[in-house]
Amino acid sequence: MLRSLVGSEMCIRDRYTMAQNLRKSPYQVNCMIAGIDNGEPSLYWADYLGTLQKVTKGAHGYAAMFVGGILDNFWREDLSFEEARKIVDYCINELNVRFLLNQRSFVIKVVDKNGIRVIS
Repeated sequence: MLRSLVGSEMCIRDRYTMAQNLRKSPYQVNCMIAGIDNGEPSLYWADYLGTLQKVTKGAHGYAAMFVGGILDNFWREDLSFEEARKIVDYCINELNVRFLLNQRSFVIKVVDKNGIRVIS
């Protein structure tokens, strides 16, 4: 019987899968995994070695070099949805100004107690 996994269970399964594949062949995947744990949103960072860490905010790839400071300065525990959206807008603007590639379209997904949704 299949059941839904909570965020932490999904992360442990993914971490195990990455660690197993690392031993078999070259395998390099970093990922951020969002989910719901005990009714609260959660975010996990897993690197290509299978290291797993629960985080409050994050970015990866080249974008992390540009938006990490914005996330550190503006993130706080009691953010409203509108405030969080404003921080995302700051991050997108920073990437449009500083990043070498001209990427004009972004997909923003929200994970909360109501599920997962895409916002514009």
